[in-house]
Amino acid sequence: MATEHKFLTNASFQLKIEEIVKEQEIDYLDATTQFCEDNDISYQDLAKLLVGTNLKEKIHMSAIQHGLMSPISTLTDM
Repeated sequence: MATEHKFLTNASFQLKIEEIVKEQEIDYLDATTQFCEDNDISYQDLAKLLVGTNLKEKIHMSAIQHGLMSPISTLTDM
């Protein structure tokens, strides 16, 4: 994880994603991907930031809408 985001909490991460979704009018999957790429956050670190948030379900729903997951799969199946 990038040094400047070393202390990013699950709650603050979710708030940042919510802001991106609202401001840029994009879905949760795209907002999360954009944020991680812009801030050099690995997908392994992303998994840790999703614990204890409802953001995981929102990303799952976005992935279904993109046709990347089936409605009966879960993010833990991956």
